[in-house]
Amino acid sequence: MKGIKEFFILTQIYSVVTSAMPALLGMMFVGLYYKQFDLGLSILLFVAVVLFHLAVNVHNQYVDYNKYKSQPDVFKNSVNNTLKVNQIAPVKAVRLTIVLTLISALIGLYLVFKTGIFVLIVGIISFLIGYLYSGGFKSISYSPFGELVSGLTMGYNITLLSVYVNLENTPAFEWNFILKTALVSLVAVFAISNIMLANNISDEKEDLKVGRKTLVAYIGRQKSLLVWIISYALGYLAVILSVLLGYLPVYSLLILVVTLPLVVINSIKFIKKPSKVLTFVNSVKNAQILLVSVIIGGIISLI
Repeated sequence: MKGIKEFFILTQIYSVVTSAMPALLGMMFVGLYYKQFDLGLSILLFVAVVLFHLAVNVHNQYVDYNKYKSQPDVFKNSVNNTLKVNQIAPVKAVRLTIVLTLISALIGLYLVFKTGIFVLIVGIISFLIGYLYSGGFKSISYSPFGELVSGLTMGYNITLLSVYVNLENTPAFEWNFILKTALVSLVAVFAISNIMLANNISDEKEDLKVGRKTLVAYIGRQKSLLVWIISYALGYLAVILSVLLGYLPVYSLLILVVTLPLVVINSIKFIKKPSKVLTFVNSVKNAQILLVSVIIGGIISLI
């Protein structure tokens, strides 16, 4: 029981929405627009991207533990140092990262064999970004590019792979799917980048203590909140354009309009009091609402 609890804590299982939803979005798009869908390959890709996402989360916890530990005063009082707060041995994080990464990589190699080198190229890029996000000499998460990189990697790359594995080896295949997917995935890109931005806004003071200079450190809290709001607006605009171009069904837009008040309420709560404990979860809820709305709209269009 303790092992399961530690697994959930280390992997931050609640954040799986940021990898699962883009995969489902890609499946919905390729199924509706290109009329292609391979259940087996889709399930394998879904499992691979979720496992790798969890591996990156665990790796982030381990790297943060070591960086916090290098500063005793911050290490002692930090509430965001997951391993220390929950008294989890660092070696467990290392082992879990390795296991999750290996399983994800093996599934990925099988998908390369079944569909082509494109999966390998995008996969390698994503693996490198996943490592460099918190690892390396200058990790991405300690720079002002963390939000953008995470949004593109999970929001776009996962959606792109989800479309590709279903479209490759079919008569409907076209390389233009890369651009079409880019537009469709923007709602996921902005929603996911906003989760990271909300996290950095909430952790602004503690991040500075450990030398983490995120976007918030460069432009300040108020401008960061403005970027956060604009990002949601751009996500909605991307869905509107996707519907007008016929990439997404009109039902996706209608469901988004219906759920808009929920996003507004969640956003207001976070803007009034950015807090990791109290309101950060609202950014996760918003991502769920936006992506689930688009996907449900696609399902309704099939009825």
